[in-house]
Amino acid sequence: MDYSGLGIGNKINMVRMEDSLGIKTKPKQYVSQLLDIDVEKKIGKISMPIENKVIVPLELGDIYKIVIYTSKGLYQCMSKILKRYKENSLYVLDIQFVGKLEKYQRRQYYRLICDMTVAHRPQSEKEVRLQDKLVADDFQSPEEKQECIDELSNMVFEWENGRVVDISGGGIKFNSPVKYENDDIIVLKITAAGLSGEECIVNLRVIQSAKKESPSGRMFEIRGEFVDINNVMRENLIKYIFEEQRRIIKKTY
Repeated sequence: MDYSGLGIGNKINMVRMEDSLGIKTKPKQYVSQLLDIDVEKKIGKISMPIENKVIVPLELGDIYKIVIYTSKGLYQCMSKILKRYKENSLYVLDIQFVGKLEKYQRRQYYRLICDMTVAHRPQSEKEVRLQDKLVADDFQSPEEKQECIDELSNMVFEWENGRVVDISGGGIKFNSPVKYENDDIIVLKITAAGLSGEECIVNLRVIQSAKKESPSGRMFEIRGEFVDINNVMRENLIKYIFEEQRRIIKKTY
């Protein structure tokens, strides 16, 4: 679909990628709405985002990745903030669409910026050994297998709490007072209303663990990808993320 396929009133999700100097910035997410479009010039007029009932005047020249909700599905492109002004008591922005408008695939694992608790802990050697034995089905009898299952289910673990920065169907970023090493496999326990109140327990391979400044003391930003996650659990996460995004847009407008 080209830009002529966009419609007035289409909801827009915006994530800041770079400032006007081309410097990568911490991702910040907003929602907006398409008010008008000049297809030939590829310039869109959108409403200024609202956050906590306050209008947010985005900085001129900043670069945003946008996802547009159309009647034909989700489409994405890059954009640049050109102008901000007031029109008929409405605060608006002019943005320059950059590049082609591409179909947004759910399997790209849209990343939701959010703030919720996630419990985490390292895997124990005993836990890994028992899990590997179950996967290999290396037992002499059904009774021996049941003993392994019981031993694994009766293990007691100490969990640490962290705060989620963003999450997708493929991985997560969260802040924690615990430092992990790259390639560590850790266990996460995620509970969210959109997951029907169920606990989602999944393994995560740490990709990066970076120290960050925090008023509460030592803190690390952990980024990783889910491993050994079954399709049902991944689909539940993806469903939660998209439902949460729709809820945010509906609440804003």
